Amino acid sequence: MTRGHVERRLQLWDGRTQRGAPTTGGSRRGARGGRYGEEDYAAVDFMLDQISFCLDHLEEKNDLLHAQLQDLLESNRQARRDFQKQRNHSGSSTTEEQGATL
Repeated sequence: MTRGHVERRLQLWDGRTQRGAPTTGGSRRGARGGRYGEEDYAAVDFMLDQISFCLDHLEEKNDLLHAQLQDLLESNRQARRDFQKQRNHSGSSTTEEQGATL
């Protein structure tokens, strides 16, 4: 459904047309009148479906980003361990070479 359809349904839900006149000659009251028709409930249902879809999509993206960040964190931890091992190994080699030359 297009944005225009959603806006039209929202206007129907409020019981008004774009000009602000009642949609059914005043027989159906809007949000403040207390009576709602099938179109009103269909509009609300449609909006809730759209919200649910968007929230599901956001949750999937959030889960994907979380997994990617976990992978990046672990990769950085491993790189740091490797760097420290290499630094310690080259540091001990330098110490041994300095001891051998003395």
